[in-house]
Amino acid sequence: LVNEYNKLLLRRVALWLGIGS
Repeated sequence: LVNEYNKLLLRRVALWLGIGS
């Protein structure tokens, strides 16, 4: 399902944002 992918992407983005900040 796309929901699973979306959740993974959101987690990846959140991590990236945390590292980038």
